[in-house]
Amino acid sequence: MRSSKFERFLQFEIDTINDHLPKASKSLESVLQSEDYTYICKDGSSSEMKIQELKRIASVIPKAEHKNVKVPIVILRRRDLGKGAYTIGGTLQNLFVIKKIIGLIDMEWYAFKSSNPSFTIYRPMLQEIRKQLPTTTAIGLV
Repeated sequence: MRSSKFERFLQFEIDTINDHLPKASKSLESVLQSEDYTYICKDGSSSEMKIQELKRIASVIPKAEHKNVKVPIVILRRRDLGKGAYTIGGTLQNLFVIKKIIGLIDMEWYAFKSSNPSFTIYRPMLQEIRKQLPTTTAIGLV
């Protein structure tokens, strides 16, 4: 089905709004091993993550899972889920890291992964995430 000019324009605007998002995420493991704390954005620019934040992320999840944590952690605004709703993009490990760092959970990884957790968070949680992990998270719109 052919899309309307308005739909194409709207999609272009959404894509432009998300130009700051990573072109491709990297595993926490590879970033820490390479000591290259930058990622390339969709618009071709680069953004640097602070090592202190990367180490904090690494400290809350077992080392064996570092390969499954994707950084920066992308947080998506989801209007379809209601006012002020966001989802954590990427992996279950990303969700665990976020929830652990902002104090939403007090369990270890192995208990969390079998708990069927929700990926939805809300605006007050987002503010805390961005306060604690400003360079290792990115917010996108869908």
